[in-house]
Amino acid sequence: APSDWEHGLEERAGSSATAGRDLEEPDEWVGDSARVVHVDEAPPDSTRAREMSSEIALAVLRSGSVTVAGVSLSLGDAIPTGRVQIGSRVAEVESEGAVRVAVAPRSRLNLRRGADGHVVFRLERGALFARTDGKRAYAVETPDGLMTPLGTEFLVSVSGSRKTRCATFDGMVQVSDPSPQSSGLELIVRPGFEAKVSRGRVSRLPGAIDRPSRALQ
Repeated sequence: APSDWEHGLEERAGSSATAGRDLEEPDEWVGDSARVVHVDEAPPDSTRAREMSSEIALAVLRSGSVTVAGVSLSLGDAIPTGRVQIGSRVAEVESEGAVRVAVAPRSRLNLRRGADGHVVFRLERGALFARTDGKRAYAVETPDGLMTPLGTEFLVSVSGSRKTRCATFDGMVQVSDPSPQSSGLELIVRPGFEAKVSRGRVSRLPGAIDRPSRALQ
């Protein structure tokens, strides 16, 4: 049976017949397991978020289990730059005014600041679902390319074969290659479509979204 995470993503994708059309909002975003936990719901004794400097805190943990540098975070804790390891269940992370991100279990990512100070989620392994939540810029990066959202909801995954998948549910996503040895990749993925990229090269042109839950297996 599909998990809440997979069920929620399948609701967002719908059938291939919806390609190119706006998709309806679900009653719950990515299922109950990734329900948004607001700031006032965070445990009152969660003090690490307040102790961490806003200069290095790029996002806040809203649900799930996350470890940074061997330290387990609590709900409401700020997440600093560096490697982030997701635990055995979906974790939701929020960068205020920019994005809410649901990250699949056992995924690995890094958080860093972009050139203009915006948050960049570098996904090394696993999958994430991003929902734009404000006007602040943000981006998702993988070893294969850079995903820049243009007001959107989208899925990014990195497979064991080191290929990146980008599926857009709403809005548009620009996929590019920021590396010094850039191949000149620049691709727009529209709602209802997905593309696959490997080492800065498109391995499959955008086509109708095909079972987003497979990205989580």
